[in-house]
Amino acid sequence: MEVDLDALRAVLPWWLNLGAWLLAPVIMSTCALAVMWLCLRAERVDPDGLHWTEVARRQHAGNVVVRFVFLSLTVVVALSVGLLANGLLTPVGTTTRAAPAGVLFIVPALVLCHRRTRRVLPGLTLRGYLQNLRFVLVVMLPPVVVALAMALLGPDRFDGAELRFLIVYGGGMALVVSLYVGGLVPFARAFGALRPADERLRRIVAEAGRRCGHEVRGAWIVRAPVANAAALPRSNQILFTEGAMAAMDDDELLAVALHELGHLREAPHVARLRMLTILPLLPIAFVRPLIALVDFYGWLLLVFVSLACASLLGRRMRGFEADADAHAHEHADGEQPGVYARALELVHRLNLAPVVMPGKGASHPHLYDRMLAAGVQPDYERPAPPKPNRARALMLLPLVVGLVVANGVIRASLYDGVYDREATAMWCAAWVGGDVTSIGALGYHWRERRPEDAAVLLAFASERSQASEYPAFLAGLLAERDPDSARAYLQLAVQRHLDEGIGEGWQQDWIEQARDAIEAAERGR
Repeated sequence: MEVDLDALRAVLPWWLNLGAWLLAPVIMSTCALAVMWLCLRAERVDPDGLHWTEVARRQHAGNVVVRFVFLSLTVVVALSVGLLANGLLTPVGTTTRAAPAGVLFIVPALVLCHRRTRRVLPGLTLRGYLQNLRFVLVVMLPPVVVALAMALLGPDRFDGAELRFLIVYGGGMALVVSLYVGGLVPFARAFGALRPADERLRRIVAEAGRRCGHEVRGAWIVRAPVANAAALPRSNQILFTEGAMAAMDDDELLAVALHELGHLREAPHVARLRMLTILPLLPIAFVRPLIALVDFYGWLLLVFVSLACASLLGRRMRGFEADADAHAHEHADGEQPGVYARALELVHRLNLAPVVMPGKGASHPHLYDRMLAAGVQPDYERPAPPKPNRARALMLLPLVVGLVVANGVIRASLYDGVYDREATAMWCAAWVGGDVTSIGALGYHWRERRPEDAAVLLAFASERSQASEYPAFLAGLLAERDPDSARAYLQLAVQRHLDEGIGEGWQQDWIEQARDAIEAAERGR
């Protein structure tokens, strides 16, 4: 008795087909949102009566939560759904099944993040928040976005998927390299993140180039309310955000432009060294073929090695930032002493960035030290760095819930009871999109109430699984209607039971029940 997927779908409830698309994504994304809400709640800041430096220090921990929302939690939700929703009723890739979970999580997560941010930046609208997010993803971190896309879309192996492998991994790496060698501007413009510089910015950049003897190829304005600027050394271009243009006067913009021109004048080997910052992204981008090649623990080792290399590169990057600071101090502070230090402080105050960062200050030196190096003594004492991040510890919770509990304990507990109640078997089938175990369990429960449909389910499970219980159930069901098929399925169940080497147990009991049913049917005839 051969049964294909179309025949299987014809006897199952229609909504089981949606299980992997709706049930698992909704539950996993809801759990992730609850964890994120707890993290943000733990790091809530009341800015009333506090100096801006203290507000920036206290809200840094919440910023870490916001920063990792689109990486840690989104990946956890996607992986969890991909691992859980792997049933036969949704024969599509893990990436496609995980997409609804990502959407269901990210949209409300944006609202939570925006509400949290408005506590310390009341004037930030939702549109401005989304523009800032686009700025980060499209202008500041596009290689990260490309690497994550490669991780989700790429195949596990080269054999049998050569074209997809080359398109995803080859095309992805080509795009990352092109972003570093000058393709960032057309990439960002394609997403509507950039517009050409206005007359004011062109005049300021031209003056900065005249002072240091460097002609800039192009200047652009980023559509984002955050105050920031960036240099693109490989293409000799400079970027300013709309927030910086609105909040800073011409002298401050000139000072920041001179800092960015310091990066444009860096030696060629520095630009090549900056390209090495993609090293930590490689194990992420190639996670699926790497795990297939060197297993999970080998992949983890590669991740740790790449992170160690990134840490060493970070020290060099801080040195380059100090050189760019010296360049701005030299050319901007000659006529107006301290203008560059004031511009730096303004950028930090507008963005509520801590004056002293944890550790050594990540990719940039501490603002307090940069101001002192520029010859300006801040009018406040050196703030303490942000406290240890409680939310960072809470971020481990979704990892445990998503990858261990949800995919292990919950699923195992469900399958332990699939033969006890029909509702449990139905839940399992909907949770994973219908796998062999849940389909066979439904056939077990339908034997008396829906024998024709039960025969279809049990025959399908017998074909797709090497377990002995499904042909045993089917043998008992066919005992009176089709004795020859019943004996054949009983023989199959006995053979599989012997192959399993389990001996006495519940499988043996089911085989004995099937044998008794066949003998009773023969006596009745």
